[in-house]
Amino acid sequence: MSRKGENIYHRSDGRWEARYISGYDEITGKARYASVYAATYREARERRAVAAVRGRKAEGRQSTITVEECFVRWLRWRASDPDMRVSTLEQYRRHIEKHIDPILGGVPLRRLTMGMLDEFRAEKLRSGRLDGRGGLSASVVETIMLICFHMLRYAAEEGYIAEPPRRRTAKSHRAGKREARVLSVDEQRSLEEQLCEGFETDPCSGLYMGIFFALYTGLRVGELSGLQWRDVDFHTGRINVRRTVQRLNPCGSGSGSRGLHVGPPKSKKSQRTIPIKSELMLILKRYYEQLPRCRKGETEPVFVHRGKLIEPRTYQYHFKKLLEKARIQDANFHCLRHTFATRCIENNMDVQSLSEYLGHSSGSITMQIYVHSFAEHKKACVNRLNFLCAAPQISSIRRQIFWSKEKGTLENKDSEDDLVKSYI
Repeated sequence: MSRKGENIYHRSDGRWEARYISGYDEITGKARYASVYAATYREARERRAVAAVRGRKAEGRQSTITVEECFVRWLRWRASDPDMRVSTLEQYRRHIEKHIDPILGGVPLRRLTMGMLDEFRAEKLRSGRLDGRGGLSASVVETIMLICFHMLRYAAEEGYIAEPPRRRTAKSHRAGKREARVLSVDEQRSLEEQLCEGFETDPCSGLYMGIFFALYTGLRVGELSGLQWRDVDFHTGRINVRRTVQRLNPCGSGSGSRGLHVGPPKSKKSQRTIPIKSELMLILKRYYEQLPRCRKGETEPVFVHRGKLIEPRTYQYHFKKLLEKARIQDANFHCLRHTFATRCIENNMDVQSLSEYLGHSSGSITMQIYVHSFAEHKKACVNRLNFLCAAPQISSIRRQIFWSKEKGTLENKDSEDDLVKSYI
């Protein structure tokens, strides 16, 4: 039963439903309705009155706020979360300022549609690079779109929009994952020769020692910069990874405020204790003993250059110089981590142990990053299996293949083996 003219109904489930106009369609002009529910008629009418007032205030906010203004409020809200990492906020701010605001920032939030977001996404995939050299990678574009939808959900909760656009775009696989850059054994040997020359020139150089340490521990460059002597246990041959160093521009600050930020590692799994190769620990101890006393304090950084902590970009710069000197194909510092992981796989370290050592959140992440290395490792393991009873048959097949290829006499067994390997 309903009260005449009031749009309040007594439902079959015992509740009272009060309908009210929440807004009007911008295209057709038709009214949009919403409902509130209560246990009694009077309570339903009161709730409807409150909801209608709130809806009118929301309409006022919707008519003025732009995408850029809402992002400012969203960032301020995210920054109030004590668990939010400074580096994550910096990534949000960078994507918003460089990619989102220049295109969508001036659009009134209530006029932002899914079609506009689809066009924005396609444009970033096609020509989104700031240097004008093509589109952004699929993973970067997906990150940018995720930031947009997080903001839109916040806007709906705050009443700036009636509801967020429904995401209908599938994740793009246009660009696929890039294969990790790994130093070959010869490249690694050349790099180590350059590092050894540096040790002879300056035994106390934290640069050479740090790069060598990263090559045989797989530490991220920020973790390497954040390592302190209190994290090194010479007795057990282990180190504790407890912090990372990054150069950030804190959200909402000017470009002049960029500086080093010392914080926790990338994730909880990245806070770890890892064993160090015995020979490497001896080298590190010798390096420690040669340092001046003022640089041996517990909170002193392990690797120092010219009396200062070595920050990530300094490592990157000098690593590039070493590659040029050793005539190694260009790579970034992170390839040392990939090289370490690949050598571990080649030496039969299991996936779970490697994942924990590297500080990955799960073994599946390790498998995804080093899928090619694991594939080669599996192939090598299979090829080490020996036939139990088929040796004479295999020998005959080998000889037939060689003869059909060369159409002549066998020169020696080594040439036969080399040829057969080319068929495998």
